[in-house]
Amino acid sequence: MTIAVFGASGRTGKLICELGVKAGHQIRAIVRDPQKVATIEGIEIVQADVFDQKQVETALKNVDAVIDCLGSNDLGKTNLQETTIHIIIKATQVCNVKRIVILGASGALHDPMCNETLGRKIFFVIIRNTLLKNPMNDSGAQQKIIEASDLDYTVVHPPRLLDIPAKGAFRTDPNGLPRGGRELGRADLATYMLSLLEDPSSIRTGPYIAY
Repeated sequence: MTIAVFGASGRTGKLICELGVKAGHQIRAIVRDPQKVATIEGIEIVQADVFDQKQVETALKNVDAVIDCLGSNDLGKTNLQETTIHIIIKATQVCNVKRIVILGASGALHDPMCNETLGRKIFFVIIRNTLLKNPMNDSGAQQKIIEASDLDYTVVHPPRLLDIPAKGAFRTDPNGLPRGGRELGRADLATYMLSLLEDPSSIRTGPYIAY
């Protein structure tokens, strides 16, 4: 499978590129700065500005699927995800690409706490609407747009992400974070996102994943 990866220079995106190559996929890393992914062996690097519609359309020619890991690196106000998902959706339509897996955020749009205690639910609402308000609002806007599209999407909702070796064991739930699931390693997240591309039952769903 030929997979285009947006956000390939990020911490999760790099792992998806590396693991995708090991799994036998053709990985196309779409980045603004090729030097940031130059050390990843076996990938195709395409330099493109994700805010440029024509460049994104060119980057998506002859791919089978898209993985989108774009996101802001800080807690400031942003519309990065909301803006770029419009561009990516249009490009997929032009290039006849239907399958896309997106890195979302637990609680950005839908309530992720259905399996939790009342105390945990209240704590989450406070954090979501204060410290994490800006990135959550952007991710939520992105999810509304993708859910309204005709693409075969999956939006993955992890909790706090850690830069740790893969454990190979995690829990998933279609409706909310697994009870007590507060963390997830990026390596396990990357493995899961790649696996979804070949799981038709995940199309047009928003699974939650955590340890």
